[in-house]
Amino acid sequence: DAQVVLDPDELERLAAMAEDLMAEKDRTSTAQAESLPADAPIELVPPDPQEGGPFEITPERAILIAFDHRLDLRVTIGRIDDAQRKIVVAQNGLLPDLVLVGNMTVGQRRTLGTVDLPNANLLFDEGLYNAFVRFDLPLERTEERNAYRLAWIDLERSVRAGQQLEDQIKLDIRNSLRTLIEAREATKIQAQAVQVARRRVRSTELFLELGRAQIRDVLEARESLVSAENALTAAIVRYRVAELEFQRDLGVLQVGPNGLWEEFDPTDGAEHGDDRAQTN
Repeated sequence: DAQVVLDPDELERLAAMAEDLMAEKDRTSTAQAESLPADAPIELVPPDPQEGGPFEITPERAILIAFDHRLDLRVTIGRIDDAQRKIVVAQNGLLPDLVLVGNMTVGQRRTLGTVDLPNANLLFDEGLYNAFVRFDLPLERTEERNAYRLAWIDLERSVRAGQQLEDQIKLDIRNSLRTLIEAREATKIQAQAVQVARRRVRSTELFLELGRAQIRDVLEARESLVSAENALTAAIVRYRVAELEFQRDLGVLQVGPNGLWEEFDPTDGAEHGDDRAQTN
């Protein structure tokens, strides 16, 4: 029954991102149209790291941040420490046992018949003292030896679990970074598709004015433009979701008491811990 209200600022940021992207593509396409001939060969350019967003950091730095913030990794490391302490305790059970026991009796005892007597005096020189030492050699330690072996097995199991989790974190981080790059390139492609659709609409409208096209051609061009714009919006949303998923994999995406996420700022030396950025 919680009253969930969407944050309109996020939609405004996405719209501003789309406008900036389209403006950049317009400038790029204009420059290319002026400098490249129509029969110029097509060259596939790999993704430029300089064009990436703020979260497209190096894998090495991202892994360090994840190792510092992932709570499941801290739990696994704690289990390794516990397993090491269990080995020390189990090893102590294999040692000889030396027990020193002593007792003393000083003063008089009270019974039902002597409760009305005056308080007794403590006479330490007339007390009764007993003491003995018990020493057990480690001749039979089968149970303790088995516990010691099981403690070592548990430690090895905990270490392997920690190594597996570290490898999984590294894999998740690298996959998330690749997803970010892929989403960015898909956004650029969709922005170019919108430009092509706009040119088609303008050219079709001109052909309609000249009598060389029909109204159906204009409607189809406008429908293609709407589809391209929708695809661009979906690509921008996908990139934004990829950023949030990357922060989740780093272990730095927190939810505040107001139900909104508190994002991470990778420009503030984030790998050392106190880097909570703006709240969205």
